[in-house]
Amino acid sequence: MKKMLLPIVLVVLVVAGLGLWFQNRQGAPAAGGVAATPPTVNFGKIFVGVTARGAAAWTNNTANPVTISGYGTDDNPPFASPQNAFNQVVLQPGQKAPNFVYSFTPTDKGVANGEGKLLILPPGPKADKVRLTGEGVYTLASGALSVAPSAGEFVDFGRVPVGQSKTATITVRSSHTQDLAVQGAWAFGNRGFSRTNPAAGFSVPKTGEISVTLTFAPTAAGAVQDVIIFVYPQSPLNSCGIYVKGEGFQG
Repeated sequence: MKKMLLPIVLVVLVVAGLGLWFQNRQGAPAAGGVAATPPTVNFGKIFVGVTARGAAAWTNNTANPVTISGYGTDDNPPFASPQNAFNQVVLQPGQKAPNFVYSFTPTDKGVANGEGKLLILPPGPKADKVRLTGEGVYTLASGALSVAPSAGEFVDFGRVPVGQSKTATITVRSSHTQDLAVQGAWAFGNRGFSRTNPAAGFSVPKTGEISVTLTFAPTAAGAVQDVIIFVYPQSPLNSCGIYVKGEGFQG
């Protein structure tokens, strides 16, 4: 059930506009040069530590072929161009290049902006830059469900000795007029975090709330993070999630 739930949850977040992997705003190409479409790649609201991807393409609006030698970003850390190897692409006049993929991995809460760029061999013209924008968040809520930590903006277990464990409590709330039977899943999993009470699916009472206990039991030293997401499967737009982090150390 957990293996099937996570893809459903990710789809839910896209449809709800909460875990929006990318949202492109179309615009008219420039009259000349190498024009970008869309001019802005908007990743929307993305959990801290989670990677979203979006794409842009360029059209050669000049009268001569241009050679694309690569693409990248303006070195703004939340944004990257996840390319392993790049083969040069020659664009004939009027030709549109395949989509180039950009990624957004927020490291903190807040709005981030950057630029995506195309590298063209001389004597080719300069290409339009693509505006990259997105917002890192610690919690997301859609429909009738919401979630909150006992303190602060997210769940921070702090430093925990390897081989030991620590618990934290979050509250899942519902504004619905009937009980909602929800399921939970971790965005990554196998990072030492677990949901221990209730361990299985549970019901959130109508216009009520329920306390959920999370546990961090590190098996190795180092800082880790994850996101736990809750969804009402019968109406997946009712969903919520929260960011958690902790650090294991050799005590």
